[in-house]
Amino acid sequence: MQFKIMTVIIVLLIALVIALAAILCSLIGGGSRQAAMKTGGVAFVSVAGLGMVITAYLDPA
Repeated sequence: MQFKIMTVIIVLLIALVIALAAILCSLIGGGSRQAAMKTGGVAFVSVAGLGMVITAYLDPA
């Protein structure tokens, strides 16, 4: 159980860093704030979802 909790926290932190990087890249590229937030949101949900699926696959119990 301890492994799964730590893995979920690590996956969410990685997703947050990737989402912030996507937002920053979108803003540097000249996009609007709204488009940058959408990009960051999509990146966060995608990475977090994929990470949770992989975590459940590695430790199903």
